[in-house]
Amino acid sequence: MDHLISKTGIEMDVPGIRRVPTRAPLRWLALGWQDLRTAPLASLSYGLVFVVLGYLVIWATWESPKLVMSFLGGFLLVAPFLAIAFYAISRQIENRQRPSLRDALLSWRGNGLAIALFALVLGLVLIAWIRFATLLTALSYYAAQPSLTELLRQLLMTAEGLPFLGLFLLIGGLLAVLVYMGSVVALPLMIDRPVDPVTAVISSGRAVLRNLPAMILWAALIAALTLAGMAFFMIGLAITWPWIGHASWHAYRELVAE
Repeated sequence: MDHLISKTGIEMDVPGIRRVPTRAPLRWLALGWQDLRTAPLASLSYGLVFVVLGYLVIWATWESPKLVMSFLGGFLLVAPFLAIAFYAISRQIENRQRPSLRDALLSWRGNGLAIALFALVLGLVLIAWIRFATLLTALSYYAAQPSLTELLRQLLMTAEGLPFLGLFLLIGGLLAVLVYMGSVVALPLMIDRPVDPVTAVISSGRAVLRNLPAMILWAALIAALTLAGMAFFMIGLAITWPWIGHASWHAYRELVAE
């Protein structure tokens, strides 16, 4: 354990953070793929939930392509919480237990209050993002309800569209960075140990800052696999997100000391 002194003078015990080589995320992916192969039924079944949720988001906002972008972006912001079952399945495999999706979905109960508070924060971030995106699109010059094809044309092929798209991606990117720093090992840590959400978020941020090259690579790999999964009508998410979830457990194991 490391001892941190807050600005108020309160001493906090937080888990120690290890340094890992820059190429460590490639090892995490290899270990995550092994877990996916060990528990394919549980992993892929829950992975399909992400696909269904993605389709539901698109269906609910189909008549307003602007909202499709907003809700899909928000959906990705809360993905670390939704991936709890993958962390728990990897933990079961590590402990030589039979992988069970039911038990994995109930794994949050071991540290329920902390995880619920963390989920509440992610929910507030999601609401803030959706409100911002809605406001930004309402203030834009676009027609009230352009088709998806027309919206893409306006965004990518007009002088007014590119600044709008740039601001949209900038704010979304900043939120994604904050969520990534605060959650990359926070939820696996709370699943594994009885720590509070503040300690988990601090540990997650320290893990990123202490291993910046490796964590930048890990963020890039997560983004690439997510985009690859979405490229084939989102069906690929049934494989790529379980893979990322299992790999995230191994990232936590290597980054956070006992």
